[in-house]
Amino acid sequence: MISLKYLKNIKPLKTKTRMRHYQKVILCLTALMALQSSFSQINSSKKIVESMKSMYNNKWYSNLTFKQKTSFYQNDTLQREETWYEAMKMPEGLIVKTGSMDSGNGFIFKKDSMMVFTNGDVTRKMKTIHDLLVLGFSVYFETSEETIDKLVASGFDLSYFKDLDKYYVIGNPEKKQAWIEKERLLFYKVEYFDRYNNKMVTEFNKYQRLGQAWIAPEVLFFRNGKLYMKEEYYDIDSPNELPKGLFNTATFKSASW
Repeated sequence: MISLKYLKNIKPLKTKTRMRHYQKVILCLTALMALQSSFSQINSSKKIVESMKSMYNNKWYSNLTFKQKTSFYQNDTLQREETWYEAMKMPEGLIVKTGSMDSGNGFIFKKDSMMVFTNGDVTRKMKTIHDLLVLGFSVYFETSEETIDKLVASGFDLSYFKDLDKYYVIGNPEKKQAWIEKERLLFYKVEYFDRYNNKMVTEFNKYQRLGQAWIAPEVLFFRNGKLYMKEEYYDIDSPNELPKGLFNTATFKSASW
């Protein structure tokens, strides 16, 4: 309890100081109310993308490096494990090296393309949009229009929208859908049917803080309800800089970070 004697000794704020204090409080409350209002009015796929961008504007890390324990399963039984080395620069792309940093084997995802490397040479190149990169990372860097264009090109019908208890859901359930966590506006999972009509599900799990943003160090991949791959990130870092030319296909084997 606070004694009356103590209260009597409290000196009131000077008028000018009090007014400045009130002005700051009003500005903060106004900003919070505007932010809350914008999120409470999420009623479309487009608004979700815009709100994700707005919530983490200038807060999300642009550079990311980590090692990854990659586990492969068949009929719920672990078949093998590999170590992958990954570096990401948003919104430029992602480089993945499998086995070891100097193996020359791995992938580069850049813009709308994926390149597969064997012994340092490009053995396959295909046009594909990595929707996990879009929803989990580049959405916080690119314009909302760019993100929406990529999602549509990736197969999402953004006219479909659901407001569930804990998630917003975008996309046609018969084709491809994504779940976005309401509270933090983070990507949770994507579901779609592949060309063989298998139901494919990918989940981002166990989110943890990374600076002012988040990272999901566990990614699970399911086919028809059965786990077939698990990614576990460790030695996670968000360096200020990454080497130049990291996504140069000619220097894939020698690239390091």
